[in-house]
This record gives sequence, structure tokens and C-alpha cells, in this order.
Amino acid sequence: MATLPTLDEKVRLALDCFKAYSVRPGGALQQGVFVAWSVKKNVPHREVLEGIQEGATRGFFDQKTPNGGVFLTADGFAAM
Repeated sequence: MATLPTLDEKVRLALDCFKAYSVRPGGALQQGVFVAWSVKKNVPHREVLEGIQEGATRGFFDQKTPNGGVFLTADGFAAM
């Protein structure tokens, strides 16, 4: 029986996406990058978005840029 990922696992997915694109603190990724990365990794995009939302509450991400991107904070970079 399959289990649903925890919030910590979803945050890790979001952090892994930033890591895959070598994003540094203060850098941002656009929504389309998250979608493409989700498809490549065969994970539901919704789980990555939930990870971004939870990660923002932990101070890892600043949401959002005016054009739909998400910034990585220094705390998020340290958590990678």
C-alpha cells in the first residue's frame, strides 16, 4: 500500500528542485520550472507546490515574484 508524502518530504522535493538548478540565496525559479522538474522526476506538481507553501512558513522560500516565481532564502539554501 502506498503512503502519502509527509510535509517534510514535500519541502525536500521543493528544495531538491532549487538544488537541481543550482539556485543560490536570493535567486528565484519560475512556476514553469517546477512543473517541468515535477514531470522529469515523476512526482505530482501539487506535492512540490505544497512543499513550497510549507517551506515558506519555515522561512525557506519567499513567495512570489510578480511573474509567479519563488525566491530561495539563505535559510532555504542552508537546508539544502
